[in-house]
Amino acid sequence: MILDRDPEFRETVLFYYLTELGRRADQVSAAELEEWMNHCRNGMTGEKLQQLFHDSSEGVAYRNRPIEPDPPTKIHLEIRGIDFVDPDGNRVVLRGTDQFSAYRRYLDGVDLTPLIEESKELGFNMWRVFMMGSARQNNILELVPSVTPGYYDHLGSFANFLNANGIILLAAVFVDAQDCMPNRDDQLIHWGMVADRLRGTSTLLSGGNEFSKNGFDPTVLPNPGMFWSRGSDQGDRQPVKPYGSFAEFHPRRDLPASLLDSVASPVTLYGWGLNVPLIIDEPIGFAEGDKPGSRSADPRLAWRLARHYSTEAAGAVYHNDSGMRCQPMSTRVLECAQEWVKGMKIN
Repeated sequence: MILDRDPEFRETVLFYYLTELGRRADQVSAAELEEWMNHCRNGMTGEKLQQLFHDSSEGVAYRNRPIEPDPPTKIHLEIRGIDFVDPDGNRVVLRGTDQFSAYRRYLDGVDLTPLIEESKELGFNMWRVFMMGSARQNNILELVPSVTPGYYDHLGSFANFLNANGIILLAAVFVDAQDCMPNRDDQLIHWGMVADRLRGTSTLLSGGNEFSKNGFDPTVLPNPGMFWSRGSDQGDRQPVKPYGSFAEFHPRRDLPASLLDSVASPVTLYGWGLNVPLIIDEPIGFAEGDKPGSRSADPRLAWRLARHYSTEAAGAVYHNDSGMRCQPMSTRVLECAQEWVKGMKIN
């Protein structure tokens, strides 16, 4: 017998326990360890030892075990006063972009990877997604939860997919509810079901878009037990009280008032008692050409607006024609997006 190499034999046996059986040293009993070390003391080679581990019933079972999926990525979100902060307490500005139809496309099996890569390359860390919509109202999105197979089942996986790519979901729950879900009781049930499936993901739950015309009452929405807002209204109207854990705001879009408004509205809202983070979610949009009162193609304007939003608010969404249609950005929209993100990084 070989009696002077026990430390080496012990390490060899424990190595094969880990690599062939998936068991750490603290999961190996003294009797098991001694039995295998005796094989080594009696001259068994390392190759033969590995083969015995490999061919054992436990080794076969370990190789054939179901592989656990990677745990969902959780992006750290914390609210401190009127800011979002990182684990060290440093201020974080949320840089969002429109992807209105992203959940509709996800349910349809469309590959969203090109849009994900575009957002990551540009530096966006949030998508504003419409969780319902009527094409009759918006000419873009048809998504009615009650008649869409798998709608509730896939909410969590959609949010986890975005989170795994470094993107927070800003989920606008009620959009065109006057067509999609006009009944108040149905809306409250829907609100709870969406929250149940998104709770635990890195999601900001929004009551919805432009409630005064889109058929939902933000005042009746209960706290869903996650970061949430009562949603936004049209045209420079202040967020509804009592606030959720954050608030959303649609500023003016007409120039030059929108530039003045980019500072004046946040300052005024906080002066009136807003005590939660503010997200600017539909400022003037960006497109291939100017459209007075709603659209611009000016990269310099994108930078100027974003610069103000990054200092006066907790986050802002880059409102753009490409994102509304969930398409890769066209040339001018992309140029404006690059400048927008530069401005949003001044925090």
